[in-house]
Amino acid sequence: MSKRSSGRSHPRCSFTQDEDNFLVDLVAQFGDDNWNTIASYMESRNPRQCKDRYTSYLSPSIKNDPYSEEEDNLLKQKYEELGPKWVRISRFFHNRTDISVKCRWAVLNRRDQKNKGKKLYKDIISQNEVLTDQTNEITEIKSHVENTESNDVIFHEKNEMRMNDELEPNSSVIDMIFPANDPIESTNWDVYNSLSLGNLKLHQPITGIYNLYSFD
Repeated sequence: MSKRSSGRSHPRCSFTQDEDNFLVDLVAQFGDDNWNTIASYMESRNPRQCKDRYTSYLSPSIKNDPYSEEEDNLLKQKYEELGPKWVRISRFFHNRTDISVKCRWAVLNRRDQKNKGKKLYKDIISQNEVLTDQTNEITEIKSHVENTESNDVIFHEKNEMRMNDELEPNSSVIDMIFPANDPIESTNWDVYNSLSLGNLKLHQPITGIYNLYSFD
């Protein structure tokens, strides 16, 4: 095991698996409070990087078990109270680091956003179904109104034709009363004026033309 040469840069890239294994061995040899010595053996890593990597990810005291429902609820509660203060929030958890609770919050937040998206989608689908039902109902009402109006027109036309047929004078009856070869004498108009044919009454002609008036 050799120390690294001084003066090298300290890259911010992720630790490799070999670096993690080597760091664990160094901590086992020198303890978890001697980071300057440990960093001197790590290639391109400073004491702060070694300490953060070990205490946040590699320490056996870190609890890596899945979060329980109680822990998730506590995390949501503390986030509402404190905001993204991950170090302070981690103090409310047993063997959970600030990095751990931060990552867990990101998972919970993505899950909540996904559920909200699903709920919004279902609400939109439900509203579209309601609008479709309303549109179909309006179409049915419109069709019913149009059919009713059409039937009313047909009814009135038929009724008007029937009334015209009833009001049209019967030529055979008129011929019987006023024979063509029997001219009407002027002295007989009083008799004819009082003569009624159903709902028709014959009145004295004007300029030689018989006028028929209907009375309802």
